[in-house]
Amino acid sequence: MSERHLATVRSVSAIVTLFDKEGNPAQSVEGVFLDGWFSIVQRGDFKVGDNVLYLEIDSVLNPELAWVQTYAPFMEKHHWRLKTLKLNSLRLPDENGAPSPYPPISQGLVLPMQAITDAQAEKNDAESLDALLGIEKYERPVKAMSGDARGSFPGHIHKTDEERIQNFAEQIGFFMGKPWVATYKMDGSSTTVWLGDEGELRIASRTLELYYDEANYFSKAAMTQPGIKPLLAENPAISAVQGEAIGEGVQGNPHGVKGHRLVVFNLIDRASGLPIPYTQMAALCAQYDIACVKVHSSGDSFEMTPKACIELVSTLIAIDYGQIQGKRSKWAEGLVFRLNGDKPQALPNGENASFKAINPNYLLDNGE
Repeated sequence: MSERHLATVRSVSAIVTLFDKEGNPAQSVEGVFLDGWFSIVQRGDFKVGDNVLYLEIDSVLNPELAWVQTYAPFMEKHHWRLKTLKLNSLRLPDENGAPSPYPPISQGLVLPMQAITDAQAEKNDAESLDALLGIEKYERPVKAMSGDARGSFPGHIHKTDEERIQNFAEQIGFFMGKPWVATYKMDGSSTTVWLGDEGELRIASRTLELYYDEANYFSKAAMTQPGIKPLLAENPAISAVQGEAIGEGVQGNPHGVKGHRLVVFNLIDRASGLPIPYTQMAALCAQYDIACVKVHSSGDSFEMTPKACIELVSTLIAIDYGQIQGKRSKWAEGLVFRLNGDKPQALPNGENASFKAINPNYLLDNGE
């Protein structure tokens, strides 16, 4: 998966009038669409077709930079972090342009292109737009792990991080007409498990290889799935197991799970380096009594638009993974869509044929 870019140059594809609670057109703000993203801006600042600087949610701004103080001083009250926001004082238009009962959900920050020019005056040798703007990705605090890391994430296995549907508009055509499956997304920490040269289990988090012991929650989660080792040992065509570590101390435990658990979402094909199709993965996991992500929906021919995917997840209720102690939200985090043919499939750019759609209501409930 390619590195996520928080700052991008995009074109305004549509502008919509917003309304106040009484049904009157909002005088100071309006909504703009940028590909699959929707954000609220000052009325009249942009027009359809304008190129703009767009900063995604999870961006953390540096208040010491002059461009930030010029274009986003109001972000101080949000501690300089971009989150999903619901504006309850406003209403979206319906299909006919009339006021609807629904408040808009705004994601990200839309700025004029001049902000890039001003940032270049401070730092003109950056290798990426994120670096030029001094933007960092917000990472939720995690519980400290005992013991030292064993090394870096293994180079022979791809890290896991599906692209968001809002950034997938150009690639979604590759899905059309093909078999697909959508699985519930888990909110925890991605974990990769494989066999070492001596047949021992080895484990890595998002960025580091760790010692496989009870000193870290990644290992504790993997140990709840004893079938992983025989699956890898008896199926040499599978190079690694990837799943989501959830439970106490993991990303704030939003699912409210007691203890720790690993829920598998990928079995990696050794030859291609890509995940095997979901149907094959689920069959192998069932054979070895390994818990894997649950299916929400599937079909023989994918026909959904990005807008339809977002509307689908926006009403998605969380499912029960057992031992629930008081999860933070009634909403599911979202869905991961993937092709589900008879062999691993990649996009034309070589990346795994999958994307994620995140429920904005879940983001709101979890302060994201």
